[in-house]
Amino acid sequence: MIDYLPFLPDPPEECRDPTLFRLLSEFHFVRWHPECATRRDELQRENFAEAILRRAEAATADPYERLRFYCGELLIWARRNDAAAFTLMLLEDTSEHVRGGIAQILSHLPDERYLDPLVRHARSDVSPFVRGCAAIGLGGQDPLAAIPVLLELLDNDHEEHGTTGHTPSGCAARALDELMQTEWTQKRLGETLRSPNPAGTDLASLKQQALAYLQHCRQARGI
Repeated sequence: MIDYLPFLPDPPEECRDPTLFRLLSEFHFVRWHPECATRRDELQRENFAEAILRRAEAATADPYERLRFYCGELLIWARRNDAAAFTLMLLEDTSEHVRGGIAQILSHLPDERYLDPLVRHARSDVSPFVRGCAAIGLGGQDPLAAIPVLLELLDNDHEEHGTTGHTPSGCAARALDELMQTEWTQKRLGETLRSPNPAGTDLASLKQQALAYLQHCRQARGI
């Protein structure tokens, strides 16, 4: 296992629960590294304990934005049905990084309670980062509601986020690909791994397939 602990950030003084931050920061890191699977399982058992979940609920109002995000992430993964009140609150957070991070995680959690805020953020959030993250979140939601909004972003919202260089339109293209399980933007290397499509993104074909898929979904529901 790689020695990652020296690279984990220390919380600033404003953080009211530094111990919780360090625990969740480590969990955030190891969840995405297969070579840390044993430690991930250990931390999951520890973090999903009721006492930690209660601390995470309280810390969704912590002054430190990264802890707020980590707490929202934990609550979504640990008990999805009970997380809605905190998730909806964090979707309106003052920090674009919290709003965007939570919106993006919702690509893994289809739930009609999140549709309206995701659509609103995708269309009108002041931050192109959040609009792009909301587009990714919509890629895991009901296609009847998501596809029209994603096509709208694909055509009209090309503002770059200054730090990442991502655009809402580019995120919408990826979300459509994920929603339909196609490979116009990225080739699948495995269940969770992706690589850029070596042939390049064919936006015209992606859009055409999305419209056809939307029509199929409407017919399947008798609309």
